[in-house]
Amino acid sequence: MKRFFTVSRGRAEIPVVLSCDHAGRELPAAYGTLGLSEAALRTCPDVYDRGAAEIYAALRRRLDCDGIENRLCRLLIDVNRYRD
Repeated sequence: MKRFFTVSRGRAEIPVVLSCDHAGRELPAAYGTLGLSEAALRTCPDVYDRGAAEIYAALRRRLDCDGIENRLCRLLIDVNRYRD
């Protein structure tokens, strides 16, 4: 089973966990392209937050703290919203 998130452990002893909720635009194969063209998935600003993964990675390196990065497409699930 493919995991669509990465959990990273830091070495710093600080009580901080960084999260990057909209780092990617991956979709499980069962969902296809959600009816969108490949071009739309590459260019639509609602699919993921451009630059979020890079900023997250830089901050995690600098703080050397724990982190979790979600690579699922935000159009499928927005992981920082309530279920309803």
